[in-house]
Amino acid sequence: MLSPKRTKFRKLQKGRISSTPSSQTTLFYGYFGLKAITPGKITARQIEAARRAMTRKFQRKGRIWTRVFPDRSITKKPSEIRMGKGKGSHNSWVSFIKTGQLIFELALPIDSKGNYNKLLSLEVLKFGAGKLPFKTRIIEL
Repeated sequence: MLSPKRTKFRKLQKGRISSTPSSQTTLFYGYFGLKAITPGKITARQIEAARRAMTRKFQRKGRIWTRVFPDRSITKKPSEIRMGKGKGSHNSWVSFIKTGQLIFELALPIDSKGNYNKLLSLEVLKFGAGKLPFKTRIIEL
């Protein structure tokens, strides 16, 4: 699973996800992409689940680029513990997703006629979008 090798601080404050458009809004690597419509958090497990599902769907014919990286630590206190006594221990890694930010990019090989397999690309991205905790839109180059 994805996690940073080292961070400046072990525990971060909760923070807020601003709904302003992100800088990562256009396709850079592939021909199709999955763009977030609503802001939210995505964990390393959710990124990996979506990536595996998409890879399995197009049977390793194309290429997937992950445009997000979970770099924020989320802490959690154990259940049935009284309030106080400091912040909880590390639980998972997440990435804050802003509105309009690209999550995945996809490129499938060109067929014999020189066309991209658009139907398979849309099906693959729709399959991966089902694994994510917020609304997404499929975009095309």
